[in-house]
Amino acid sequence: MHSPTPAKAASVKRLERLDVLRFPLILLVVYIHAGTAGLTLGNGIVAADSDFVRATKYIGSDLVGRVAVPSLFFISGYLFFDKHSFEIDDYVLKIRSRFRSLFIPLIFWNILLFSAIFAAQKIPQTASYFSSRNKLLSSYSPFEVTDALIGISKSPIAYQFWFVRDLIILSLISPIIYLTARHLPRVGTALLLAIWASGFWSVPIPDIVAVACFFLGSVVAVNAIPLFSLDRYAGLIYLSYAVSLGASWLARDTMFDQPTIVLSRLAAIAAALCVTRLIVRSNPMRTILLALAPASFFMFAVHEPTLIIIRKIIYRLLHVTPTVSLLVYLIVPLVVAAMATIAYFRLRASAPQFAALISGGR
Repeated sequence: MHSPTPAKAASVKRLERLDVLRFPLILLVVYIHAGTAGLTLGNGIVAADSDFVRATKYIGSDLVGRVAVPSLFFISGYLFFDKHSFEIDDYVLKIRSRFRSLFIPLIFWNILLFSAIFAAQKIPQTASYFSSRNKLLSSYSPFEVTDALIGISKSPIAYQFWFVRDLIILSLISPIIYLTARHLPRVGTALLLAIWASGFWSVPIPDIVAVACFFLGSVVAVNAIPLFSLDRYAGLIYLSYAVSLGASWLARDTMFDQPTIVLSRLAAIAAALCVTRLIVRSNPMRTILLALAPASFFMFAVHEPTLIIIRKIIYRLLHVTPTVSLLVYLIVPLVVAAMATIAYFRLRASAPQFAALISGGR
């Protein structure tokens, strides 16, 4: 047996370091969506957050949790251009691949959720969980149905799939991204970061976070910049990230809010990449996260509305106090993640091809 070449071994190690991030980042996405202050039940809103609970949710979801989306877009941009070259044949192959890995799951999960909510709104016992103040799905026009399924003017009905929709758009315009990353990397980076920091992005779709972070990842890949070149500065990066979180906290609702958010997101991406070195050095953690990684997309797909349904049930059954609200915030996302992970591996064991189809081939 031939041993892998140094280049091949380095590539495997690099991808492994990215793989160990997949499950933790999606878990953070679940916590982002768990951070809402109240829930709509029937025609009323149930909320019981104290200042401490609100602060905890802000730190967990709006500060720490927000590392997830920029990092995922950065990694997606990097992997899209990982071969450093981009010919027309490459573009065609990548679009075909993204049709399977992005578009099919986008359509499947949104049709499934649309159908489930449509049915639930017709059943008296479940209608109050899904109707609230929203327009009934049975009254949707053809355009509204299409909009709900793929997110033309807003997020799809499974709203977390705005991320997948934006990835599809970025894939389609990838030749422009490639040319800019190849020939004008500094100009493109400075322009996008300035727009992001200013908040002047006037294009509703795709989101500026998606464009900026995907582009940053593409710059690293296209220009063959070592992905983990910042490892030597890991301590400084962790400190910078911590400082940026504090700055974001202090700058809330001021003119410096958006610029500090951008700085904290950039520091978060760098910190996430650096921390993977610590993870892969820990064999137990590395083994666990690599084993859980295949379930990441499935967890992303099903965590909503599972998360909100469980929260609504708890809020109906219990008297909502700040303590209950805090425990729900801390525990329910972990329960949802566990349920989704178990469901995915059982589905993969019984119907592997179907599981791969609805999870983007993962």
